[in-house]
Amino acid sequence: MPDAWPAPALTVSLHEDWERLPVTKAQWNTVVARSGTNTIFQTFEWNDAWLAVYRTRWRPMTLIAHRGDELVAIAPLAVDRSVRGPPRVVFQGDNNADYQDFIGAPDNDTIRAFLDKLKSRVPGAVIELSNIPATSATNQTIASAARAAGFWPLRRPDK
Repeated sequence: MPDAWPAPALTVSLHEDWERLPVTKAQWNTVVARSGTNTIFQTFEWNDAWLAVYRTRWRPMTLIAHRGDELVAIAPLAVDRSVRGPPRVVFQGDNNADYQDFIGAPDNDTIRAFLDKLKSRVPGAVIELSNIPATSATNQTIASAARAAGFWPLRRPDK
């Protein structure tokens, strides 16, 4: 039996300009539909509306993961412009969304790649990822991925 082709490499890009995001609303929402956490708070429309209202306080840090040409996961993050000291990174929608999470079905390697990319762009950041549903598969991978990426302590209130 021939060997299987290796899986395409994972690539992660970070985008601070919401208007120039290299994914369409339809592509984003297709990934949302495949997510374990699939609520209004993960949709493109909700994130777009939240950023329109709160952009003066929050700088988008949207991370996008592809395997080859396939969009596999999205990390809709934002940096708080209002804090002094270490930058504070949260999910877009912080304090306004009942449920937040990475979008898609990111595994440990994908979350680690997201955090590595974030660390290179926002050194010394404190990451506060709140309102992740207890049933999310993300809960099983996020702590180890954060430690491996050099983010610790990770503060994540349970939902």
